[in-house]
Amino acid sequence: FSDAESNYLTAIAIEPGFKEAHLNLGIVYDLYMGRLEDAVVQYEIYLGLVPEGDKKVSQWVGEIKRRIKQQAN
Repeated sequence: FSDAESNYLTAIAIEPGFKEAHLNLGIVYDLYMGRLEDAVVQYEIYLGLVPEGDKKVSQWVGEIKRRIKQQAN
């Protein structure tokens, strides 16, 4: 997953508006690396690049924020 992270970060450095790279990096952070805060950042960047919105990803962000809050308690 470190290779995937590196590849997505390279793609984003070349094309910051590459929304799919932000989404997929968020998924890697969320599901495979357990880096919830980083996942939220990438998902929120993705959502900012999707003018029509993405209800599913918005729900993911809400769920991750709840998980982060629970871990802090």
